[in-house]
Amino acid sequence: MTSPDVRRKRIPATEEIIKDSAELRNAKKKFIFESGDSKRDMRCFPRSLRLLLERGFIRSRPHQWCREANRPPRLTARRRQRSSLSRWYFVCHDIDLVLYPVHNLYLYQHSLIFYLRYSRGDHVMKNMLSFLFTVLIFVSPNSVFGQNRAFVCEPAEDWTALLDRKEGWLAGDGIFTLGLEGDSRQGSAGENSGTLFLFSDSFFGSSNDDGTFRWPITMINHCVGVLEGNRPEQKKMRFLYNTDAEGKPSNLFDKHFWLGDGIVIDSILYTTGTVVDPKTWILEGVWMISVPIKNNLPDFTQARIRQGGLFHKEGVWEVLFGIGITDCGEDIYVYGFRDKKGEMFFPRQLVVAKAPRKSFGQVSTWQFWTGERWSGIIADCNCEEAGLAEGISNELSVTRMKGGVCDGKFILVYTKGCLGPSLNFAISESPYSKFIEEQTFYHCPEPERYEQEVKQTLGEKANVVTYNAKAHPRLSQPGELIVSYNLNVFGMKEGAFFTNKKFGFPRFVRLKFTESPHENKTK
Repeated sequence: MTSPDVRRKRIPATEEIIKDSAELRNAKKKFIFESGDSKRDMRCFPRSLRLLLERGFIRSRPHQWCREANRPPRLTARRRQRSSLSRWYFVCHDIDLVLYPVHNLYLYQHSLIFYLRYSRGDHVMKNMLSFLFTVLIFVSPNSVFGQNRAFVCEPAEDWTALLDRKEGWLAGDGIFTLGLEGDSRQGSAGENSGTLFLFSDSFFGSSNDDGTFRWPITMINHCVGVLEGNRPEQKKMRFLYNTDAEGKPSNLFDKHFWLGDGIVIDSILYTTGTVVDPKTWILEGVWMISVPIKNNLPDFTQARIRQGGLFHKEGVWEVLFGIGITDCGEDIYVYGFRDKKGEMFFPRQLVVAKAPRKSFGQVSTWQFWTGERWSGIIADCNCEEAGLAEGISNELSVTRMKGGVCDGKFILVYTKGCLGPSLNFAISESPYSKFIEEQTFYHCPEPERYEQEVKQTLGEKANVVTYNAKAHPRLSQPGELIVSYNLNVFGMKEGAFFTNKKFGFPRFVRLKFTESPHENKTK
């Protein structure tokens, strides 16, 4: 068989090169392999993996950076010819294998080798490549299984049902959680404890069975909820807010705050409030809010609001703190993000400050991490080394894990790219080290599920977006994280309005870290 010599050449990635599972199974023979009638070309794979591929239990997709850049994976090829034998080796770079039906369990692999046999030959090479393929998946340091950090994610319907209501509070975003008694560590919620939920934009009123609002509906910028105990029971959840002269719900504070993360220290609730211009969405500032806890509830009539030290703008840089808080004993770590205005593709980066527990409310005592040292100047967060992760969301969480294979490590949970369906986590050895091993653990189905409905009611440019994923360690058991994410509708036609609560109330998923891949498959 005569074939062009493609050694040292890269095959142009312009045809059906692994974009989804359907193209994987139907890819052209000259590029990858066929799994339909041409079983002969699959013999180089171990039989168990071959069956999984043929039956659709293993599918492939481009790696994260390929999807973000809207580019297919790279494909290179080599040919080895001995007398009448002609063998081709194809290496597909930057792809992930996804194991189904256990959704969102990934075999991450940056390069995989596919082997095609054009003529009969000995079985030695075939067996060698079968072994190599198996090693690449299960032993490679880029593999989740190779790292012994398998995980599985599934919808947490019980926690989602907690906020799925027909009367009163109907929908809202934000949603941070913390312990009213001062303990927000993993699994700290008890049967008789209270957990505070911090909400931002929220809708109040009533809804029909299909989720549509019954008018009139009231929207406010923030409120809080209190859950008694550690179970998601609606009857044990109540909401706190102010009312105006007409008896309608109103903000707890005078300003139109979006609430950040919070912590209770010595019976005082500390949280942050962010204000943006409603027309331009330009950030105006961040305030420190302190509220005394009385009779196991915040007394908002005694709240103190102070501005300064949590937001800095210098040239094209903006730095904001309060998007996540992690309690590490004597030191409290407060996370923020930095943006570089004027650069469209500059990814939002994670930065951190360290606050002494005894003087948490005094921002002047905080220290900001530069990547090499702690500094008392917030502007030092703008140095290149200060970024701990990039492509993060406006709100997120950093959890010191308890139990499981990640015991003692810090897990960052966020929405990839600020807005989008990908929920990601990354791992760090300390609260101020680089977060690495970034992985997508869940793909939110709502944008695709509600796409047609939203476009029909709110205009062709309207889209459902998901954002601000974060973990709630206090409500989570050891070895797992309860994670929430928000939904909203962007791009509505002029005069249209948010009309259905199901686009607004948070969804929850349960992210479990396990030691055994077999354990994931059986759950």
